[in-house]
Amino acid sequence: MRSVKIVAIFLFFISVNLCFSQLLHNYGLKIGTVASSQDWTFSSSVNTSSVNIKQRWGIDFGGFIEWLDSPCFTILTELHYIQKGFSSETIANNQTVTSSSDPRNPSMYQVTAYAIPIRVDYLSIPILAKLSFPVEYVAPYLILGARIDFHLKTISDTDKRGTYALCDQTDYGFTLGGGVTSNSLLPFRVGAEFRYSPSLQNLSNSDLSTIKNKSIEILLVISP
Repeated sequence: MRSVKIVAIFLFFISVNLCFSQLLHNYGLKIGTVASSQDWTFSSSVNTSSVNIKQRWGIDFGGFIEWLDSPCFTILTELHYIQKGFSSETIANNQTVTSSSDPRNPSMYQVTAYAIPIRVDYLSIPILAKLSFPVEYVAPYLILGARIDFHLKTISDTDKRGTYALCDQTDYGFTLGGGVTSNSLLPFRVGAEFRYSPSLQNLSNSDLSTIKNKSIEILLVISP
């Protein structure tokens, strides 16, 4: 009876291993840079002419497992550490400033003040459909899918209790892009990937505005 149980357990692990090997297509690492920003949309009652949201550059590092042993269609499950955020430029237009040399003749000029960039770190989990077009030496592909980003920390010398505290929450959206991998140039496969990741989550709690993350990632792909 004991030998039957041992054989049954052995056969179970063999079947699980065979099933896993049939589903697993590839795995590897992705590392690169990310240009992130935010879309700020306000109602007509809010004056935002003095605020300009600009891009902030960060890093993106993660791993992936590619499922379904098919040459053309696979599923990617990924886990990334990604640095997002934004940089803001505040501009005060047409301010009247009294000239120190001649107080009777005030001068008009533009004053520009730069805010400290805001870095927001996320743990990002995309699940992507991948459509490949393999040829002799390379395999171009397209990706599209959903993504959820869990907030890790916000790094800024400014007051986080204001607008920047809106970044301190879970975010979600979608990712689309494409890339190409090489199969024979090196002992391992390498590739390059470009992706665009807009968010669907509104980070603003006010009816007067919508604030959403967006980013562009450029990644090096390495796999066995």
